[in-house]
Amino acid sequence: MSAKLIVFVKNKLMSIDTVLPILIEMKENYGVSSLIVVNDYYAHKGINENVVIKDAIKYVGGEFYIYGKTQNKVVKKVIKLWWLFVLVIKLIRGVKILHFGIFDEFPLNVVGKFFRKNIFFLQANTYAQFDDRFDAIFERNPVYKVPECQNIVSFTDAMPQLKLLNDNHKIFKFGKTRTRKSWVDYVTKRSNYYFDKYHTNIDFSEGCIVFILAFFGESKSMRKPSKSRRILFKKTIEVLDNLKGDIPVLMKPHVFTDLNIVMDSIRGRDGYHVTYLHPSVL
Repeated sequence: MSAKLIVFVKNKLMSIDTVLPILIEMKENYGVSSLIVVNDYYAHKGINENVVIKDAIKYVGGEFYIYGKTQNKVVKKVIKLWWLFVLVIKLIRGVKILHFGIFDEFPLNVVGKFFRKNIFFLQANTYAQFDDRFDAIFERNPVYKVPECQNIVSFTDAMPQLKLLNDNHKIFKFGKTRTRKSWVDYVTKRSNYYFDKYHTNIDFSEGCIVFILAFFGESKSMRKPSKSRRILFKKTIEVLDNLKGDIPVLMKPHVFTDLNIVMDSIRGRDGYHVTYLHPSVL
């Protein structure tokens, strides 16, 4: 709790991916430590499965999973109230808070109105130019609010909230965070260590093929038959198996990827390996 920055991330690792390069830059250039606050089980699980993200969070400060092991609803409410009290004290003492929307929701939006100068709203996706396309495919129609805080951090001009801002907001434009020198240097210095530690028995002399996996669920707008993603994934594996030769394939699952489907598709095939290394390292 001695961190100078407190970061509330969303329930997807994309927001952590987005903000980590900035936190590393703050740590290395200015000696500023950060506390990553997580209130979603799957985000907490994803952090601990992705060794690179887990180590990077420890490097900049640490992670705090609000609910710990408790599942009791009453206990969770007590924890929320305690954290609200702690945050107010921290804000009074000058701590800066970074968030991706949680301070625009009750009750944190009330806190945000009193400490607008200490709170920064961040764009969650540095590749937001593709959001409209994905929203159409998955039939989403997101509604965006005017951020309560004074400070807005954008990474692309496609940030939807930019159209809603007024003269009371300050805008900080960073560009894509994962191309910043601090992040590239951080990953480059440690990549050999991760490959040696987690994939020591794989022959990378001819390189490797990286296969980034996603969720195998369906959407209404997808082609028929049902389970088309699973069918196409298996067909992709069949084609890949005929083309890859002796080059190893590293399959990087998403936190929601059904590994049973993956393992069933590669069963009996040589050269396929599940990896939990960060895409930047891969």
